[in-house]
Amino acid sequence: MKEGVQLNSLSSEEAKAAPLTTDELNKVFELVNRAEQVFGSPQDVEWTWNRNILYTLQSRPITSGKAEGDEDKRPWYLSLHRSFDNLKLLRRKIEEDLIPSMIQEASLLSQQDLHQFSDPELAEEVNRRAERYTG
Repeated sequence: MKEGVQLNSLSSEEAKAAPLTTDELNKVFELVNRAEQVFGSPQDVEWTWNRNILYTLQSRPITSGKAEGDEDKRPWYLSLHRSFDNLKLLRRKIEEDLIPSMIQEASLLSQQDLHQFSDPELAEEVNRRAERYTG
């Protein structure tokens, strides 16, 4: 498997299609609202879909925004701006490469009896697997 990031152009059909169905959008909306309830403040939630399963990648508090009484919404709108093509490519990378790789690694790890590893052996195994993703 070739590692790294590869940028590919979207087909004209992909470029014209909505990135999410209404149902997917509603589930993402529910996820974001639930994260806000759990953490007690608005969250910047990173997520992806893979085989009809919504995965939460990360959630962190939103730290930028407008000051009290500031009616200028431009900074907020600009904070949302990102190339749609880049997001589609990132989604493809996560769905077609990263998640399958993590599932494969988890499967391999689940076949090992970790109780038989000494602490140094377990640390070595963790480092070996981490090296695969960090280079």
